[in-house]
Amino acid sequence: MTSFKIVAQLTTEQKTRIVEWFLQTNSIVTVQRRFKNQYKCKEAPARNTLKTLVEQFRATGNVAGKKSGGSKPRVRKPDTVGTIHASVASSPARKSVRQLAPENEVLPSTAWLILRTDLRMHLYKIHVFQSLTTACRVKRTRFAEEFGDHLQQNSHTLEHIWFSDEAYIHLTGDINRQNVCFWGAQHSHQIHESTLHAQKVLAWCAVSAQGLIGPFKFENYVTGKNYAMTFDSLLLPQLRLRRDCLHAQWFQ
Repeated sequence: MTSFKIVAQLTTEQKTRIVEWFLQTNSIVTVQRRFKNQYKCKEAPARNTLKTLVEQFRATGNVAGKKSGGSKPRVRKPDTVGTIHASVASSPARKSVRQLAPENEVLPSTAWLILRTDLRMHLYKIHVFQSLTTACRVKRTRFAEEFGDHLQQNSHTLEHIWFSDEAYIHLTGDINRQNVCFWGAQHSHQIHESTLHAQKVLAWCAVSAQGLIGPFKFENYVTGKNYAMTFDSLLLPQLRLRRDCLHAQWFQ
């Protein structure tokens, strides 16, 4: 049983006596002796329990612990429902539950219940897509078909495929679709168009059954030239340290 649970079992009179005795003597042992003599018991509260009680008194100014009056009532009033609805309607993509709760003086759980139960809203994410031309779609389909045929005859290729990906830090204020959500009663299928070559810093890495390579950082735009330089100066040395031959590697 923890010290906090034991302190809760003591009466208010016992807690007050313990604090008074400790402030007078500054001795845990003396407090324990006085407690046994005063209440005619064989055992006194443990040292950690007495320390917890004294620290609690010094932090809150009373022996009862923290006051519970600071919590907000879990009440869904019509006026509160209306103000939350108006706030979300005016800025659906910039209001989180944690922002709505203090603005309307309710708990975050109450704000969530109002959004889901009273307003029947759901949380949606904005999807960002890069436009593809018809030629791009044809090339991608052809590659998928040809590589599928290759894997049927060379299944070991999967062990030598490096799957690469990158994460962008945008310097132009473009949204991160993983962090931007909006509330609504129905899906608006909203799409945000972003600039293809916006200012950003890119971190790149590759992973395969053989392990991880990277991450490597690009300071400026990623072009064919600096990508090739990174490949030659950083990626190839990493591959040379591995047992497999370079010609056996595939990059996605």
